[in-house]
Amino acid sequence: MKPFNLEAALAGAKVRTGLGKPATDIAYLPSVDSPYKVVVVIDGGIRYFAETGRISKYSLSPFLDLFMAPDISEGWINIYKGMKIGYCLNKTEEEARATAAPDLIACVRIEWEE
Repeated sequence: MKPFNLEAALAGAKVRTGLGKPATDIAYLPSVDSPYKVVVVIDGGIRYFAETGRISKYSLSPFLDLFMAPDISEGWINIYKGMKIGYCLNKTEEEARATAAPDLIACVRIEWEE
């Protein structure tokens, strides 16, 4: 998981908890007399965090802390008769179909985290 970045989060980058729940409506309250100046909405409720994304300095589990959401990439691969997989990753389904051999059985969308 990518460490929490307050500046990127305030600029609109996606943020998740360690359990993968989306954190939205992120605000920073610098004048609050508390170490927990970052306010977010998770599952409809307001939660407070330190600038580091930690929910508590005493917490031993990262599941409730904030992290930057991973970048999701996608591509298309071709599957052929005989369970053969194409050797080329295509940017679009149209591109995959246009470069396919005649024994094509499916174009499959894949995604991965970076």
